[in-house]
Amino acid sequence: MIALLSNKWSASLIALLAGMILPLAFAPYEIRPIAFLSPAILFLLWQFVPRRFIYLCGLLFQLGFFATGVHWVYYSIHLFGNAVAPLAVLVTALFVVGLALICSVAGLLYERLSRNSTVLVSALVFTAVWAFVEWLRGWIFGGFPWLAIGYSQIDTWFSGYAPLFGVYGIGLLVVLCSSLFVALLLDSSLRSRWVSGVVIVAVPVAALLADYIDWAQDGEKALNIRMVQGNIKQQTKFDRDALTATLDLYGDLSLQAYADKPDIIIWPETAIPTYFHRVESYLQPLVKVLEEQDIELLTGGFNKDQERDNVFNAFRRLTGETQTYRKSHLVPFGEFMPFRFVLDSLASLIEIPMSDLSAGPAIQPPLDVAGEKLGISICYEDVFGEEMRFQLPAATVLVNVSNDTWFGDSAAPHQHQEIAAMRAREFSRPLVRVTNTGISAFISARGEVLETIPQFQQGILDREVMPRHGQTPYVRLGNYPVIISFLLVFLWAGSIRRLELFKRP
Repeated sequence: MIALLSNKWSASLIALLAGMILPLAFAPYEIRPIAFLSPAILFLLWQFVPRRFIYLCGLLFQLGFFATGVHWVYYSIHLFGNAVAPLAVLVTALFVVGLALICSVAGLLYERLSRNSTVLVSALVFTAVWAFVEWLRGWIFGGFPWLAIGYSQIDTWFSGYAPLFGVYGIGLLVVLCSSLFVALLLDSSLRSRWVSGVVIVAVPVAALLADYIDWAQDGEKALNIRMVQGNIKQQTKFDRDALTATLDLYGDLSLQAYADKPDIIIWPETAIPTYFHRVESYLQPLVKVLEEQDIELLTGGFNKDQERDNVFNAFRRLTGETQTYRKSHLVPFGEFMPFRFVLDSLASLIEIPMSDLSAGPAIQPPLDVAGEKLGISICYEDVFGEEMRFQLPAATVLVNVSNDTWFGDSAAPHQHQEIAAMRAREFSRPLVRVTNTGISAFISARGEVLETIPQFQQGILDREVMPRHGQTPYVRLGNYPVIISFLLVFLWAGSIRRLELFKRP
Protein backbone atom coordinates (compact mmCIF):
# COMPACT_ATOMS: atom_id res chain seq x y z
CA MET A 1 0.00 0.00 0.00
CA ILE A 2 2.78 2.46 0.93
CA ALA A 3 4.56 1.67 -2.33
CA LEU A 4 1.34 2.43 -4.23
CA LEU A 5 0.86 5.77 -2.45
CA SER A 6 4.48 6.85 -2.80
CA ASN A 7 4.80 6.02 -6.51
CA LYS A 8 4.31 9.22 -8.50
CA TRP A 9 2.30 7.55 -11.27
CA SER A 10 -0.11 5.58 -9.10
CA ALA A 11 -0.41 8.52 -6.68
CA SER A 12 -1.27 10.85 -9.58
CA LEU A 13 -4.01 8.50 -10.77
CA ILE A 14 -5.42 8.12 -7.26
CA ALA A 15 -5.43 11.91 -6.80
CA LEU A 16 -7.30 12.39 -10.08
CA LEU A 17 -9.90 9.76 -9.16
CA ALA A 18 -10.31 11.16 -5.64
CA GLY A 19 -11.15 14.54 -7.14
CA MET A 20 -13.50 13.04 -9.71
CA ILE A 21 -15.64 11.32 -7.07
CA LEU A 22 -16.01 14.38 -4.82
CA PRO A 23 -19.01 15.85 -6.75
CA LEU A 24 -20.94 12.70 -5.79
CA ALA A 25 -21.21 14.19 -2.29
CA PHE A 26 -23.38 17.00 -3.69
CA ALA A 27 -26.86 17.05 -5.20
CA PRO A 28 -28.34 15.26 -7.04
CA TYR A 29 -26.30 12.24 -5.87
CA GLU A 30 -25.99 13.23 -2.19
CA ILE A 31 -23.53 10.52 -1.14
CA ARG A 32 -22.48 12.69 1.80
CA PRO A 33 -19.63 10.54 3.25
CA ILE A 34 -17.61 11.14 0.07
CA ALA A 35 -17.09 14.71 1.31
CA PHE A 36 -14.98 13.18 4.08
CA LEU A 37 -13.41 10.38 2.04
CA SER A 38 -12.13 12.42 -0.90
CA PRO A 39 -10.06 15.00 1.08
CA ALA A 40 -8.79 12.17 3.30
CA ILE A 41 -7.41 10.37 0.25
CA LEU A 42 -5.61 13.52 -0.92
CA PHE A 43 -4.17 14.15 2.54
CA LEU A 44 -3.06 10.51 2.77
CA LEU A 45 -1.30 10.80 -0.59
CA TRP A 46 0.50 13.93 0.54
CA GLN A 47 1.93 11.99 3.50
CA PHE A 48 3.69 9.47 1.25
CA VAL A 49 4.26 10.97 -2.19
CA PRO A 50 7.68 12.62 -2.76
CA ARG A 51 7.33 16.26 -1.74
CA ARG A 52 8.19 17.52 -5.20
CA PHE A 53 5.01 15.78 -6.46
CA ILE A 54 2.65 17.26 -3.86
CA TYR A 55 1.70 20.13 -6.18
CA LEU A 56 1.07 17.78 -9.12
CA CYS A 57 -1.19 15.52 -7.06
CA GLY A 58 -3.11 18.54 -5.81
CA LEU A 59 -3.53 19.90 -9.32
CA LEU A 60 -4.78 16.56 -10.64
CA PHE A 61 -7.23 16.31 -7.74
CA GLN A 62 -8.66 19.73 -8.61
CA LEU A 63 -8.81 18.94 -12.33
CA GLY A 64 -10.78 15.79 -11.59
CA PHE A 65 -13.08 17.64 -9.20
CA PHE A 66 -14.00 20.49 -11.53
CA ALA A 67 -14.12 18.34 -14.68
CA THR A 68 -16.87 16.18 -13.19
CA GLY A 69 -18.39 18.86 -10.97
CA VAL A 70 -18.97 21.74 -13.41
CA HIS A 71 -18.92 20.00 -16.79
CA TRP A 72 -22.43 21.38 -17.34
CA VAL A 73 -20.89 24.68 -18.49
CA TYR A 74 -20.59 22.81 -21.80
CA TYR A 75 -24.39 22.72 -22.18
CA SER A 76 -24.69 26.48 -21.83
CA ILE A 77 -22.08 27.08 -24.51
CA HIS A 78 -22.97 24.32 -26.97
CA LEU A 79 -26.73 23.77 -26.71
CA PHE A 80 -27.81 27.35 -26.02
CA GLY A 81 -24.80 29.36 -27.19
CA ASN A 82 -24.81 27.61 -30.57
CA ALA A 83 -21.07 27.04 -30.35
CA VAL A 84 -19.75 24.02 -32.22
CA ALA A 85 -18.94 21.08 -29.95
CA PRO A 86 -15.12 21.36 -30.20
CA LEU A 87 -15.26 25.04 -29.25
CA ALA A 88 -17.62 24.33 -26.34
CA VAL A 89 -15.27 21.60 -25.12
CA LEU A 90 -12.30 23.97 -25.40
CA VAL A 91 -13.95 26.80 -23.45
CA THR A 92 -15.20 24.39 -20.78
CA ALA A 93 -11.73 22.86 -20.50
CA LEU A 94 -10.13 26.29 -20.12
CA PHE A 95 -12.64 27.13 -17.40
CA VAL A 96 -11.90 23.87 -15.54
CA VAL A 97 -8.14 24.33 -15.87
CA GLY A 98 -8.41 27.93 -14.65
CA LEU A 99 -10.28 26.87 -11.53
CA ALA A 100 -7.87 23.98 -10.91
CA LEU A 101 -4.85 26.26 -11.21
CA ILE A 102 -6.31 28.68 -8.67
CA CYS A 103 -6.99 25.86 -6.20
CA SER A 104 -3.64 24.18 -6.82
CA VAL A 105 -2.12 26.93 -4.69
CA ALA A 106 -3.07 24.62 -1.82
CA GLY A 107 -0.31 22.19 -2.78
CA LEU A 108 2.33 24.91 -2.84
CA LEU A 109 1.32 26.24 0.57
CA TYR A 110 1.05 22.80 2.12
CA GLU A 111 4.46 21.73 0.84
CA ARG A 112 6.18 24.74 2.36
CA LEU A 113 4.27 24.96 5.65
CA SER A 114 4.22 21.28 6.57
CA ARG A 115 7.87 20.33 6.04
CA ASN A 116 9.23 18.14 8.85
CA SER A 117 5.91 18.47 10.71
CA THR A 118 4.07 15.77 12.63
CA VAL A 119 1.00 14.23 11.02
CA LEU A 120 -1.22 16.18 13.43
CA VAL A 121 0.34 19.52 12.48
CA SER A 122 0.17 18.53 8.81
CA ALA A 123 -3.56 17.83 9.22
CA LEU A 124 -4.10 21.33 10.58
CA VAL A 125 -2.11 22.85 7.71
CA PHE A 126 -4.06 20.75 5.20
CA THR A 127 -7.35 22.00 6.67
CA ALA A 128 -6.15 25.60 6.58
CA VAL A 129 -4.97 25.50 2.96
CA TRP A 130 -8.24 23.84 1.89
CA ALA A 131 -10.27 26.56 3.60
CA PHE A 132 -8.03 29.22 2.08
CA VAL A 133 -8.40 28.05 -1.54
CA GLU A 134 -12.18 27.69 -1.20
CA TRP A 135 -12.35 31.25 0.10
CA LEU A 136 -9.90 32.39 -2.61
CA ARG A 137 -11.91 31.04 -5.53
CA GLY A 138 -14.98 32.67 -3.99
CA TRP A 139 -13.74 36.13 -4.99
CA ILE A 140 -10.70 36.01 -7.30
CA PHE A 141 -11.52 36.95 -10.93
CA GLY A 142 -15.09 37.69 -9.86
CA GLY A 143 -15.44 34.50 -7.85
CA PHE A 144 -16.78 31.01 -8.45
CA PRO A 145 -17.57 29.48 -5.04
CA TRP A 146 -19.76 26.76 -6.56
CA LEU A 147 -19.35 23.32 -4.94
CA ALA A 148 -17.66 24.53 -1.78
CA ILE A 149 -17.48 21.30 0.20
CA GLY A 150 -19.71 22.61 3.01
CA TYR A 151 -22.74 22.56 0.71
CA SER A 152 -22.64 18.78 0.76
CA GLN A 153 -23.60 18.84 4.46
CA ILE A 154 -26.85 20.83 4.22
CA ASP A 155 -28.90 17.90 5.52
CA THR A 156 -26.41 16.49 8.04
CA TRP A 157 -25.49 17.39 11.62
CA PHE A 158 -22.82 19.72 10.27
CA SER A 159 -25.51 22.11 8.99
CA GLY A 160 -25.89 23.23 12.60
CA TYR A 161 -22.71 25.26 12.04
CA ALA A 162 -24.21 27.19 9.10
CA PRO A 163 -25.71 30.04 11.16
CA LEU A 164 -22.42 30.29 13.06
CA PHE A 165 -19.69 30.09 10.42
CA GLY A 166 -21.37 29.78 7.02
CA VAL A 167 -20.60 27.26 4.32
CA TYR A 168 -16.83 27.85 4.46
CA GLY A 169 -16.84 27.15 8.18
CA ILE A 170 -18.68 23.89 7.62
CA GLY A 171 -16.16 22.98 4.93
CA LEU A 172 -13.25 23.74 7.25
CA LEU A 173 -14.68 21.43 9.92
CA VAL A 174 -15.46 18.65 7.43
CA VAL A 175 -11.88 18.69 6.14
CA LEU A 176 -10.53 18.95 9.69
CA CYS A 177 -12.33 15.75 10.69
CA SER A 178 -11.30 14.10 7.43
CA SER A 179 -7.59 14.86 7.82
CA LEU A 180 -7.56 14.12 11.56
CA PHE A 181 -8.95 10.66 10.83
CA VAL A 182 -5.88 10.03 8.68
CA ALA A 183 -3.70 11.44 11.48
CA LEU A 184 -5.41 9.08 13.92
CA LEU A 185 -4.35 6.14 11.75
CA LEU A 186 -0.81 7.28 10.97
CA ASP A 187 0.47 9.25 13.96
CA SER A 188 2.86 7.32 16.19
CA SER A 189 2.26 9.64 19.15
CA LEU A 190 -0.43 8.37 21.50
CA ARG A 191 -1.10 11.91 22.69
CA SER A 192 -1.60 13.19 19.13
CA ARG A 193 -3.90 10.29 18.32
CA TRP A 194 -5.91 11.05 21.44
CA VAL A 195 -6.27 14.71 20.40
CA SER A 196 -7.36 13.69 16.90
CA GLY A 197 -9.95 11.27 18.25
CA VAL A 198 -11.43 13.79 20.67
CA VAL A 199 -11.79 16.44 17.95
CA ILE A 200 -13.34 13.97 15.49
CA VAL A 201 -16.03 13.16 18.07
CA ALA A 202 -16.45 16.69 19.45
CA VAL A 203 -17.03 18.46 16.12
CA PRO A 204 -20.23 16.61 15.07
CA VAL A 205 -21.53 16.52 18.65
CA ALA A 206 -21.11 20.30 18.94
CA ALA A 207 -22.89 20.67 15.59
CA LEU A 208 -25.82 18.68 16.93
CA LEU A 209 -26.00 20.90 20.01
CA ALA A 210 -25.76 24.07 17.89
CA ASP A 211 -28.68 22.80 15.84
CA TYR A 212 -30.97 23.36 18.84
CA ILE A 213 -30.28 27.11 18.90
CA ASP A 214 -32.86 29.21 17.05
CA TRP A 215 -31.15 32.40 15.96
CA ALA A 216 -34.26 34.22 14.70
CA GLN A 217 -37.91 34.69 15.63
CA ASP A 218 -41.08 34.28 13.59
CA GLY A 219 -42.94 37.39 12.50
CA GLU A 220 -46.52 38.20 13.42
CA LYS A 221 -48.21 37.25 10.16
CA ALA A 222 -47.43 34.80 7.37
CA LEU A 223 -47.33 35.82 3.72
CA ASN A 224 -49.29 33.90 1.11
CA ILE A 225 -46.93 33.56 -1.84
CA ARG A 226 -47.61 32.13 -5.29
CA MET A 227 -44.66 31.14 -7.46
CA VAL A 228 -45.09 30.71 -11.20
CA GLN A 229 -42.91 28.35 -13.24
CA GLY A 230 -43.55 29.02 -16.93
CA ASN A 231 -41.31 26.28 -18.34
CA ILE A 232 -40.49 28.36 -21.40
CA LYS A 233 -37.97 26.61 -23.63
CA GLN A 234 -34.67 28.45 -23.92
CA GLN A 235 -34.72 28.03 -27.69
CA THR A 236 -37.86 30.20 -27.95
CA LYS A 237 -37.52 32.36 -24.84
CA PHE A 238 -35.93 35.30 -26.65
CA ASP A 239 -37.97 34.92 -29.84
CA ARG A 240 -39.78 38.24 -30.34
CA ASP A 241 -42.71 36.49 -32.00
CA ALA A 242 -43.24 34.45 -28.82
CA LEU A 243 -43.14 37.42 -26.42
CA THR A 244 -46.88 38.05 -26.11
CA ALA A 245 -47.59 34.32 -25.74
CA THR A 246 -45.04 34.17 -22.92
CA LEU A 247 -46.57 37.14 -21.12
CA ASP A 248 -50.10 35.75 -21.56
CA LEU A 249 -48.99 32.40 -20.15
CA TYR A 250 -47.55 34.00 -17.02
CA GLY A 251 -50.63 36.18 -16.67
CA ASP A 252 -53.02 33.22 -16.94
CA LEU A 253 -51.05 31.17 -14.40
CA SER A 254 -50.96 34.14 -12.02
CA LEU A 255 -54.75 34.56 -12.14
CA GLN A 256 -55.49 30.85 -11.78
CA ALA A 257 -57.99 30.11 -9.01
CA TYR A 258 -56.58 30.04 -5.49
CA ALA A 259 -57.80 28.77 -2.13
CA ASP A 260 -56.29 31.72 -0.24
CA LYS A 261 -55.62 35.00 -1.98
CA PRO A 262 -51.86 35.43 -2.42
CA ASP A 263 -50.17 38.49 -1.04
CA ILE A 264 -47.36 38.20 -3.57
CA ILE A 265 -47.01 36.55 -6.98
CA ILE A 266 -43.45 35.91 -8.14
CA TRP A 267 -42.29 35.22 -11.69
CA PRO A 268 -38.76 33.89 -12.32
CA GLU A 269 -35.59 35.48 -13.63
CA THR A 270 -36.10 37.08 -17.08
CA ALA A 271 -39.72 35.90 -17.18
CA ILE A 272 -40.05 39.11 -19.20
CA PRO A 273 -37.38 38.35 -21.82
CA THR A 274 -37.00 41.96 -22.92
CA TYR A 275 -36.74 45.45 -21.42
CA PHE A 276 -39.36 46.30 -18.80
CA HIS A 277 -40.34 49.54 -20.51
CA ARG A 278 -41.27 47.70 -23.71
CA VAL A 279 -44.06 45.68 -22.05
CA GLU A 280 -45.44 48.14 -19.50
CA SER A 281 -48.53 48.98 -21.55
CA TYR A 282 -49.18 45.34 -22.47
CA LEU A 283 -49.04 44.23 -18.83
CA GLN A 284 -51.07 47.17 -17.51
CA PRO A 285 -54.45 45.32 -17.53
CA LEU A 286 -52.95 42.46 -15.50
CA VAL A 287 -51.28 44.87 -13.09
CA LYS A 288 -54.57 46.73 -12.63
CA VAL A 289 -56.48 43.53 -11.81
CA LEU A 290 -53.88 42.52 -9.24
CA GLU A 291 -53.74 45.97 -7.65
CA GLU A 292 -57.53 45.93 -7.24
CA GLN A 293 -57.16 42.68 -5.29
CA ASP A 294 -54.21 44.02 -3.28
CA ILE A 295 -51.84 41.43 -4.77
CA GLU A 296 -48.21 42.29 -5.46
CA LEU A 297 -46.51 41.14 -8.68
CA LEU A 298 -42.72 40.72 -8.83
CA THR A 299 -40.83 39.56 -11.89
CA GLY A 300 -37.46 39.26 -13.54
CA GLY A 301 -36.63 41.07 -16.77
CA PHE A 302 -34.13 43.47 -18.28
CA ASN A 303 -33.60 47.03 -17.15
CA LYS A 304 -31.90 49.49 -19.50
CA ASP A 305 -30.08 52.59 -18.33
CA GLN A 306 -30.99 54.95 -21.16
CA GLU A 307 -28.32 57.50 -20.26
CA ARG A 308 -25.36 55.11 -20.15
CA ASP A 309 -26.83 52.47 -22.47
CA ASN A 310 -26.13 49.75 -19.87
CA VAL A 311 -28.35 46.68 -19.68
CA PHE A 312 -29.02 44.94 -16.36
CA ASN A 313 -30.55 41.63 -15.44
CA ALA A 314 -33.14 42.91 -12.98
CA PHE A 315 -36.02 42.06 -10.68
CA ARG A 316 -38.90 44.52 -10.41
CA ARG A 317 -42.04 45.19 -8.45
CA LEU A 318 -44.68 45.92 -11.11
CA THR A 319 -47.59 46.73 -8.79
CA GLY A 320 -47.73 49.80 -6.60
CA GLU A 321 -44.56 51.85 -6.30
CA THR A 322 -41.91 50.57 -8.71
CA GLN A 323 -38.84 49.07 -7.04
CA THR A 324 -35.99 47.51 -8.97
CA TYR A 325 -33.12 45.27 -7.95
CA ARG A 326 -30.21 44.97 -10.41
CA LYS A 327 -28.13 41.81 -10.50
CA SER A 328 -24.57 42.51 -9.34
CA HIS A 329 -22.83 39.14 -9.78
CA LEU A 330 -23.08 37.87 -13.33
CA VAL A 331 -22.87 34.28 -14.57
CA PRO A 332 -19.66 33.39 -16.42
CA PHE A 333 -20.32 32.43 -20.05
CA GLY A 334 -24.07 33.11 -19.64
CA GLU A 335 -23.99 36.86 -18.91
CA PHE A 336 -20.36 37.78 -19.41
CA MET A 337 -17.21 36.18 -20.79
CA PRO A 338 -14.68 35.44 -18.01
CA PHE A 339 -10.97 35.88 -18.70
CA ARG A 340 -12.02 38.09 -21.61
CA PHE A 341 -8.41 39.12 -22.18
CA VAL A 342 -7.80 35.48 -23.14
CA LEU A 343 -11.15 34.37 -24.50
CA ASP A 344 -12.33 37.53 -26.29
CA SER A 345 -11.58 36.05 -29.70
CA LEU A 346 -13.85 33.11 -28.83
CA ALA A 347 -16.72 35.28 -27.56
CA SER A 348 -17.87 36.19 -31.06
CA LEU A 349 -18.35 32.49 -31.83
CA ILE A 350 -20.79 31.99 -28.94
CA GLU A 351 -24.35 33.29 -29.43
CA ILE A 352 -25.96 33.65 -26.02
CA PRO A 353 -28.72 36.32 -25.91
CA MET A 354 -28.18 39.18 -23.46
CA SER A 355 -24.70 37.87 -22.66
CA ASP A 356 -22.92 41.20 -22.33
CA LEU A 357 -24.66 42.65 -19.31
CA SER A 358 -23.62 45.25 -16.77
CA ALA A 359 -23.40 44.58 -13.04
CA GLY A 360 -25.61 46.41 -10.57
CA PRO A 361 -24.43 47.85 -7.23
CA ALA A 362 -22.75 45.34 -4.92
CA ILE A 363 -24.95 46.30 -1.97
CA GLN A 364 -28.66 46.99 -2.50
CA PRO A 365 -31.47 47.29 0.05
CA PRO A 366 -34.25 44.70 0.30
CA LEU A 367 -37.49 45.37 -1.57
CA ASP A 368 -40.36 46.65 0.57
CA VAL A 369 -43.31 44.47 -0.46
CA ALA A 370 -46.57 43.57 1.33
CA GLY A 371 -45.30 44.99 4.60
CA GLU A 372 -42.16 42.85 4.61
CA LYS A 373 -38.57 43.26 3.42
CA LEU A 374 -37.59 40.81 0.70
CA GLY A 375 -33.88 40.04 0.29
CA ILE A 376 -33.40 39.49 -3.43
CA SER A 377 -30.82 37.46 -5.32
CA ILE A 378 -30.90 36.62 -9.01
CA CYS A 379 -29.65 33.22 -10.12
CA TYR A 380 -25.91 32.90 -9.44
CA GLU A 381 -25.92 35.60 -6.75
CA ASP A 382 -27.15 33.25 -4.06
CA VAL A 383 -23.75 31.54 -4.24
CA PHE A 384 -22.24 34.62 -2.56
CA GLY A 385 -23.45 34.44 1.03
CA GLU A 386 -20.87 37.00 2.14
CA GLU A 387 -22.59 39.57 -0.10
CA MET A 388 -26.18 38.49 0.52
CA ARG A 389 -25.73 39.00 4.25
CA PHE A 390 -25.68 42.77 3.75
CA GLN A 391 -29.44 42.60 3.09
CA LEU A 392 -29.78 41.15 6.59
CA PRO A 393 -31.08 41.53 9.24
CA ALA A 394 -33.52 43.89 7.50
CA ALA A 395 -34.74 41.20 5.08
CA THR A 396 -37.37 38.95 6.63
CA VAL A 397 -37.85 36.65 3.61
CA LEU A 398 -35.30 35.67 0.95
CA VAL A 399 -36.27 35.43 -2.72
CA ASN A 400 -34.07 33.85 -5.36
CA VAL A 401 -35.22 33.94 -8.98
CA SER A 402 -33.32 31.91 -11.53
CA ASN A 403 -33.24 30.51 -15.04
CA ASP A 404 -31.25 27.29 -14.80
CA THR A 405 -32.46 26.30 -18.26
CA TRP A 406 -29.03 27.31 -19.52
CA PHE A 407 -27.55 24.15 -18.05
CA GLY A 408 -30.03 21.62 -19.37
CA ASP A 409 -30.89 18.37 -17.62
CA SER A 410 -27.60 18.29 -15.71
CA ALA A 411 -26.55 18.34 -12.07
CA ALA A 412 -26.36 22.16 -12.06
CA PRO A 413 -30.01 22.95 -11.11
CA HIS A 414 -29.83 20.43 -8.26
CA GLN A 415 -26.52 21.85 -7.05
CA HIS A 416 -28.04 25.32 -7.24
CA GLN A 417 -31.03 24.36 -5.09
CA GLU A 418 -28.62 22.91 -2.52
CA ILE A 419 -26.78 26.24 -2.46
CA ALA A 420 -30.04 28.15 -1.96
CA ALA A 421 -30.93 25.88 0.95
CA MET A 422 -27.58 26.69 2.59
CA ARG A 423 -28.30 30.43 2.33
CA ALA A 424 -31.63 29.92 4.11
CA ARG A 425 -29.83 27.96 6.84
CA GLU A 426 -27.04 30.51 7.26
CA PHE A 427 -29.43 33.44 7.62
CA SER A 428 -32.30 31.59 9.37
CA ARG A 429 -34.75 32.95 6.82
CA PRO A 430 -37.31 31.19 4.62
CA LEU A 431 -36.30 31.26 0.98
CA VAL A 432 -38.62 31.30 -2.02
CA ARG A 433 -36.86 30.02 -5.13
CA VAL A 434 -38.66 30.67 -8.42
CA THR A 435 -37.21 29.39 -11.69
CA ASN A 436 -38.18 29.22 -15.34
CA THR A 437 -37.92 25.45 -15.84
CA GLY A 438 -37.20 24.22 -12.31
CA ILE A 439 -36.38 23.47 -9.67
CA SER A 440 -38.73 26.01 -8.02
CA ALA A 441 -39.04 25.49 -4.28
CA PHE A 442 -40.17 26.77 -0.94
CA ILE A 443 -37.27 26.32 1.50
CA SER A 444 -37.59 26.64 5.27
CA ALA A 445 -35.36 28.74 7.50
CA ARG A 446 -33.61 25.49 8.43
CA GLY A 447 -32.67 24.79 4.83
CA GLU A 448 -35.32 22.10 4.36
CA VAL A 449 -36.93 21.87 0.92
CA LEU A 450 -40.64 21.91 1.76
CA GLU A 451 -42.33 21.82 -1.63
CA THR A 452 -41.19 21.98 -5.24
CA ILE A 453 -42.33 22.28 -8.83
CA PRO A 454 -40.32 19.60 -10.67
CA GLN A 455 -38.05 20.42 -13.56
CA PHE A 456 -39.48 20.97 -17.02
CA GLN A 457 -43.06 21.25 -15.80
CA GLN A 458 -45.35 24.25 -16.06
CA GLY A 459 -47.20 25.17 -12.92
CA ILE A 460 -47.88 27.25 -9.85
CA LEU A 461 -47.28 26.65 -6.17
CA ASP A 462 -49.03 28.45 -3.31
CA ARG A 463 -47.76 28.37 0.24
CA GLU A 464 -47.69 30.37 3.45
CA VAL A 465 -44.26 31.74 4.31
CA MET A 466 -43.52 33.04 7.79
CA PRO A 467 -41.16 36.05 7.82
CA ARG A 468 -38.38 35.94 10.42
CA HIS A 469 -36.52 38.59 12.39
CA GLY A 470 -33.13 38.56 14.07
CA GLN A 471 -29.60 37.86 12.97
CA THR A 472 -27.32 34.86 13.10
CA PRO A 473 -23.64 35.10 14.03
CA TYR A 474 -22.83 34.57 10.35
CA VAL A 475 -24.86 37.66 9.42
CA ARG A 476 -22.82 39.71 11.89
CA LEU A 477 -19.37 38.26 11.23
CA GLY A 478 -19.49 36.79 7.73
CA ASN A 479 -16.42 34.78 6.75
CA TYR A 480 -14.07 36.51 9.20
CA PRO A 481 -13.90 33.60 11.70
CA VAL A 482 -12.83 31.25 8.90
CA ILE A 483 -10.31 33.74 7.50
CA ILE A 484 -8.82 34.34 10.94
CA SER A 485 -8.62 30.57 11.52
CA PHE A 486 -6.58 29.75 8.44
CA LEU A 487 -4.38 32.82 8.86
CA LEU A 488 -3.55 31.81 12.44
CA VAL A 489 -2.61 28.30 11.27
CA PHE A 490 -0.43 29.79 8.52
CA LEU A 491 1.34 32.07 11.01
CA TRP A 492 1.79 29.26 13.52
CA ALA A 493 3.10 26.77 10.95
CA GLY A 494 5.32 29.44 9.42
CA SER A 495 6.80 30.33 12.80
CA ILE A 496 7.57 26.65 13.48
CA ARG A 497 9.30 26.46 10.13
CA ARG A 498 11.40 29.55 10.85
CA LEU A 499 12.42 28.22 14.28
CA GLU A 500 13.62 24.99 12.68
CA LEU A 501 15.71 26.94 10.19
CA PHE A 502 17.30 28.98 12.99
CA LYS A 503 18.19 25.80 14.89
CA ARG A 504 20.15 24.39 11.98
CA PRO A 505 23.95 24.71 12.33
